[in-house]
Amino acid sequence: MNTDLLKNPIVTIALSVITALIIAIGAAAGLGAFGSSTPPEKTQPESLVVSLPENAKKATPEQVEAILSGKWVTTSNPPENIISFSRSEGSEGAAEKAPYFVHGGVCNGFGVGLVVDKTNATYTVEEGATTLKQCEPELWRYDNSVREAFIRGNTIYFDGTHTYFAKGGTGLKLSPAH
Repeated sequence: MNTDLLKNPIVTIALSVITALIIAIGAAAGLGAFGSSTPPEKTQPESLVVSLPENAKKATPEQVEAILSGKWVTTSNPPENIISFSRSEGSEGAAEKAPYFVHGGVCNGFGVGLVVDKTNATYTVEEGATTLKQCEPELWRYDNSVREAFIRGNTIYFDGTHTYFAKGGTGLKLSPAH
């Protein structure tokens, strides 16, 4: 190909216009951008966020460690989707301040890291990127709902079986994966 042709401003403008038209036509047809899909609705399935039961107490440091080392499922868990946590690698600062990456998600992942204070069972969220692969709308909603539930919480509770990432008396309920 003759690269001198690409140096011509008229050709460059024409190629830019053609590219913009292709993207606009694709968007109008509902195709979205390359590698993306329609954003999920920001709704919370009722089965994910529950009121804390009376027997749920703030997790002890040992329970927090066990929770972060375990494998969990939600009550509306898609088949074979396990939620787990791992310490982020390459984090700056002291090791105890490194966030735990939340693994799981059936579509694009959750894109959430938790900076956990095990002594008082609290956490803050570090939001991360998620992928934009095409998925069924219900899978998008599931991933987004779990993500939003982690973001809305700030304390880890445990009732002897289930764990809750909660705030203000409600939170994401996780059950042990079998």
